Amino acid sequence: MTRGKAAPALVLAIGLLAIGAITVVHQRSDAARDAQLTLAHIETELGALQMAPFRASAATGGSPELAARTMRDGKQGILQALDALGRDNPPAELRELRAPLLHDFATLDAIYEFGASGEGYGARADELATVSAKDKNAVTALLDVAGEEYERRATSAQRQAVRGTVLVILLLVAAFALLYRRAAKARSRVESSEARVRTLIAHLPAAVYRRAPGGTWPMEFASARMAEIIGDALAYGPLVADRAALDEQVAASGEDGFTLEYEITLPDGSTRWVRDMGQAIRDADGTILSVDGTISDITDVKHLATDLRVSQRLEAVGQLAAGIAHEINTPMQFVGDGIRFLSQSFDGLDRLVAEYRALCTEAVAAPLDAATVEARIEDAELTADLEYLRERVPAAVDRTLEGIARLAPTWRRWLNSHTLDAATIADARSLGCSGVAIAWRALDPGGVRLATAAGLEVISWTVRRRPTFERLARLGLVAVCVEGTLLDE
Repeated sequence: MTRGKAAPALVLAIGLLAIGAITVVHQRSDAARDAQLTLAHIETELGALQMAPFRASAATGGSPELAARTMRDGKQGILQALDALGRDNPPAELRELRAPLLHDFATLDAIYEFGASGEGYGARADELATVSAKDKNAVTALLDVAGEEYERRATSAQRQAVRGTVLVILLLVAAFALLYRRAAKARSRVESSEARVRTLIAHLPAAVYRRAPGGTWPMEFASARMAEIIGDALAYGPLVADRAALDEQVAASGEDGFTLEYEITLPDGSTRWVRDMGQAIRDADGTILSVDGTISDITDVKHLATDLRVSQRLEAVGQLAAGIAHEINTPMQFVGDGIRFLSQSFDGLDRLVAEYRALCTEAVAAPLDAATVEARIEDAELTADLEYLRERVPAAVDRTLEGIARLAPTWRRWLNSHTLDAATIADARSLGCSGVAIAWRALDPGGVRLATAAGLEVISWTVRRRPTFERLARLGLVAVCVEGTLLDE
C-alpha cells in the first residue's frame, strides 16, 4: 500500500522538478534573446554616434554643446550596456571589442574637436572618419559573432525546454495511468492528484499539446493556455493555412525535434505569429504516431524584429555623410601620390643641375677633356633617370590636376525630409540647398516635378526591392540609396 502511494507522488515530484528546470531553461533563453536585443541596440547607438562629431561645427548649422552631449550620452549608454552583458557569462568577443570601441571613441572625439574649433573639418577629419569607420566595422563584426553565440545559447535552451516539456507530459500521463488503476477507495485521491497535475500544466509558459499527424491536426491533448492563443476558435488546425508544408518539416525532423514559426488566422480575421516546438513520436518502423510539443504566441517578438529593421534603415541613412567623406578621400589620394612623386622627381633634378654647375665651374678654372665631360654628364643623367622623368612627370601633373578637379563638390547642401511638398521645397530653397533627400514611400511624380521646377535635385532612401528601384528611376531621381544585397530578392 505504501508503494502504491509512493509511485504517483514520485512521478509528481519529478514533474515539479522538471517544470522548475524548464522554467530555468526558459529564463536562460529569454536572457539570451534579451542580450541579442541589447547588442542590436548597441549597434544602433554606435551607428548614430558616428555622425555626432560632424554636427559640432556652428559654421554648418551644428551645435558643439548638443554634439558633445549626444556623444557623451551615446558612449555612456554603450558602455553601460556592455557592462550589464559582462556580468552574466559574456562571450569572449564582448571583452575583445573594448579596445577598438575605445579607439573609435577617441577618434570621434578628435573629429569633434575639429568641428568645435570653428576652423572646419578638412582632410584630417576625413582621414579620422575613415579610421573611425574601420573601428566601427571591427566592433560590429565582434558584436555579430557575440550575437551568434547568444543565438546558439537561446536555441540550445529552447531545445532543452522542448525535451523537458515532452518529458513532463509523459510523466504526467504515466501518473494518470497509475492513479486510474487504483481501487475505488483511492478514486478521490486520484482525482485530486489529477487536478494538481493539470494546474501545473496550466502554469507552463507555453501551450502544451499532443496531436495526430496530418489532416486537420486533431488535438489529442491541449493545455488551457491554448485557449489564450486561439481565442474563440473551436480547433487549432483549421487556423493554420499551410499545414501540408509544415507536416513535411515535422516528418523530416530527427531526434532533436522541430521548431516552426508560422501565422495563424483567427475567426475574426486577425493574425498571430506562433512558435511550434515539439517532437514527432514514431513506432519501430519510423511511422509518426503523434506529435508532442508546445505552442507560444510570439507576435510581440515579431513586432520588435520589425522595429529593429526600421532602426537599421535609419542607421543606413545616417551613414550617408560617411560615404560622402569616403568618396572625397579617393581623389585626395590621387593628389597626394602625384605631389609625392613630383617632390621625389625634383630631388633628382636638383642633383643633376648641381652636377651641371660643378662641370661649368671646373671648365672655367681649367679646360676639361670632352670625353670626360660627356661621361660625367651621361652618368649624372642616368643617376637622375632623366628620360624616365621626362616621360612620367607630365603624366603625374595630369593625374594631380584630375584629382583636384574631382575634389570639386557637385552640391553644397541637402535637406533630408519625410515629405516632398511645397513647404519642404520652400524650406530647401530658403536654406540654400541644392537638393532634397526623401524617404522613397513619400515620393510621387507631382512632388518630383515641383522640386525639379524649383531647381532642386532629388535623391531617395532606402530601397530594398527592384520594382521600387525601377519606379524611382522613372521619376528622374539623381541617386537612390539601395541595400544592394537585397535588391534582387
